Amino acid sequence: MLRVTRRRGGARIRRALAARGAPASSIALAEGVLALARDTLAAHGIAADSLLRTIVASLRATPAVLRVDDARSLARADTSRDAIARRWRHQLPDDVRWDALVTLRPATSWSLAGSTDATHGSPHDADARVPIIFWGRPFRAGPRRERARVVDVAPTLAAVLGVRPMERLDGRVLTAIIR
Repeated sequence: MLRVTRRRGGARIRRALAARGAPASSIALAEGVLALARDTLAAHGIAADSLLRTIVASLRATPAVLRVDDARSLARADTSRDAIARRWRHQLPDDVRWDALVTLRPATSWSLAGSTDATHGSPHDADARVPIIFWGRPFRAGPRRERARVVDVAPTLAAVLGVRPMERLDGRVLTAIIR
C-alpha cells in the first residue's frame, strides 16, 4: 500500500501557490476533496480558476493520482459506466463545496505524515465492495454469490420486519436470503 502524504503529494501544489503569492491556507485537500478559499485568493489578486488549472495539471502529473475531476467533468461523466464518477457523486453531500476531486490509484491511500491509520471511502471497488452478513431465523444459512450492495440492507430488513420504509430507498430486497 502506497501512502500519499501532504508533504510528498503536495510539493507541486505548494510550488504553484508560492509562485503566485498565495498563502498555504488558500487550499484544502482532504481525502481527495480539493477546495480553494476563493475569497482569500481574490484578496491576494489571484484568479482561482487559473490556479485551479495549474493545481489540477500538477496533480494529474503525480504518479499516485489516477484522475482528477472538476465539476464539469463529473457532470458529463456517464455514471452507468463510470463507477468512480458515480461513487463521488453519491459520496458528496450537496452542501460540501469542492473544486476538484482527486482519485488515487488503487492500493494507494491518503495519509498524514508519520500516520499509520487506515482510511475508507475511496471510489474504488476495494472500498465499495464489503461483506454483508445477515444472521438469524429469518435468513437462509450459507454464503451467497449474488450481487448485493450496502443500500440493500435497509429494504431487506424492512421486508423481514414487515414495515414499510417512510422514504424511498435506493436498494432492493435481497429475496434470495430470506426464508
